[in-house]
Amino acid sequence: MYKAYSLRVESNIFREFLDEGKAINKNNNLAAREGLDAFCDDDGSLFAKKIMDDWFPKINAKVFISHSHKDEELAICLSGWLGHKLGISSFIDSCVWGYSDKLLKKFDKNFCLKDDGYYSYENRNRTTSHVNMMLATSLNKMIDQCECIIFLNTPNSISCKGCIEKEGTESPWIYAEIEATRLLRTNIPSRHNMFKKAMEARADALDEAMAPIKYDLDMKHLILLNGDHMRKWNNCNKTGDNSLDYLYEMKL
Repeated sequence: MYKAYSLRVESNIFREFLDEGKAINKNNNLAAREGLDAFCDDDGSLFAKKIMDDWFPKINAKVFISHSHKDEELAICLSGWLGHKLGISSFIDSCVWGYSDKLLKKFDKNFCLKDDGYYSYENRNRTTSHVNMMLATSLNKMIDQCECIIFLNTPNSISCKGCIEKEGTESPWIYAEIEATRLLRTNIPSRHNMFKKAMEARADALDEAMAPIKYDLDMKHLILLNGDHMRKWNNCNKTGDNSLDYLYEMKL
């Protein structure tokens, strides 16, 4: 991951690109399903390490889109706009949430179902922990390999009841993804070799010298984007890596 952004826009700003976004999301969903099915053996057992290492073998995205489940359509429209207008590939995190449920059902069927037809409560707790851990690890790896992340900062994502200086969320997945952007390494694109060398030199110098649960979000490291920035980006007349570089160099 190189850059992380917090995007605040009107919900209908990318509406015309919904169909393009649906096509992209469908392909991501198929890749997620194929990736999961590849790790089941003949008796239905699952290989956890292989799932975490490579759940998304066919997804090569530049932008990771993080969002509330209530903003899935906005995320899909944004993905469509990125692909259609700027030639930028993207990954929508919700394309794997549904498959985490399928993964959990596979675990439960093999390891939790008792002879009397009921599920073991204790085993069910363990399988849920395993699935959440595998999903979180896989999403972190996807964030790490994407060039930038765009977090849809909407009222659906942020819960700020009685909170002035800190923003919070009731979604553990949003919390985990934003924390990942804060903790993961900064990976400068190879096309920015000059900047990469300067950063490495600086680093060397430094070395020498179900009731709702609210998670506080530390988003000071996220670069704020709004509708004006997106319209400017839309009119940059650049595509692919050049359009991403335009975003990185834009005065915000």
